Amino acid sequence: GLVGSAVAVDSLRPRSVALGLLILACGLAARCSTAYLVVGGRGLRWQERLFTAMAWVPKATVQAAIGGLALDEARGEEERRRGRDILAVAVLAILATAPVGAVA
Repeated sequence: GLVGSAVAVDSLRPRSVALGLLILACGLAARCSTAYLVVGGRGLRWQERLFTAMAWVPKATVQAAIGGLALDEARGEEERRRGRDILAVAVLAILATAPVGAVA
């Protein structure tokens, strides 16, 4: 089925969503900054360096492929709750990174 179809927005815990977004933002900032700096010694203009950094943004294909596995494999209620949190963060990662990847 669809990756995001199992996410019930009303059951999301704000703390889990906030932590997921924070981790995603930190990871994207570190990855883009590193990519921008790594190609700095190659004689590229800043626009080309920025394009390279944007092109190296993950496209969330892994999150789409395995985002629901934790929920599928959950046995108890606590594991199901955590599985829903993992799936919600995976969907957020897809929503945040796919448009950026499409532009670059």
